[in-house]
Amino acid sequence: MSNILTTFPQLLSSNFPDDDYIVEPLFTRGELSLIVGAPDSGKSLWCLNLCIQLMLQSETVLGFPVPGKKPKILYCFTEDTQRKVCSRSTSILDELSVENPPDSFHQLFINDTDNFLFGLEELIGSTNYDIIVIDVFTDLLPVKIDIKDNTGVRNRLNAVKEFAQRRNCHIALIHHTGKGSYGYEPHKKNALGATAWIAVPRVVFEITKNPKEHNVFCLHVTKGNYLPDSIKSQVFKYQLVNDSMLLE
Repeated sequence: MSNILTTFPQLLSSNFPDDDYIVEPLFTRGELSLIVGAPDSGKSLWCLNLCIQLMLQSETVLGFPVPGKKPKILYCFTEDTQRKVCSRSTSILDELSVENPPDSFHQLFINDTDNFLFGLEELIGSTNYDIIVIDVFTDLLPVKIDIKDNTGVRNRLNAVKEFAQRRNCHIALIHHTGKGSYGYEPHKKNALGATAWIAVPRVVFEITKNPKEHNVFCLHVTKGNYLPDSIKSQVFKYQLVNDSMLLE
């Protein structure tokens, strides 16, 4: 994208639209979010529930409002198989009593991780997705970029952000927490690797599993640029019923 030079009066006189939310106030067009968690913490399941409820054109998803038009969703998998995703999705739809889901939720199962963004651009063509989930993003880093390489990670995340801005969509990246953070309080510093993982995204979430109640999961907002304190100070608690997450 080209650079923009402006004077201060020009900036103040600009007529900018309000934030264009897909899920308010978490997911904004042209931005990135990072969803982190330990293995088996429920981060992928939370995202799958989110996407299915968006597909079903719910007015709220997992406790958050969905303003404006009904979104078109793409979920990119690097770890889960088609069989596993089909089984989980069927379980969620059965719990929600849905028999004929609409065709607004697409899945991409990634085998070739080289030049992912270029390949994705060619694959989706002119299709305008509103939200893209990448699960997990570290699998798409070039071999030469270590997850602790701050410059390399930042450049890669900025490339993804430029993609989101150009396609006018939101991109949610699933990532892991470091082993040293297991058992500690949720915090943005728990994200595995370089500080760029939490510096570039607009919002960072951490999903934890209740050690005493294995079917209870919690969503914490550990970073939220421009989010109200009322959101950042809350813990959103979900109960799992047949792979379907219900807000408590």
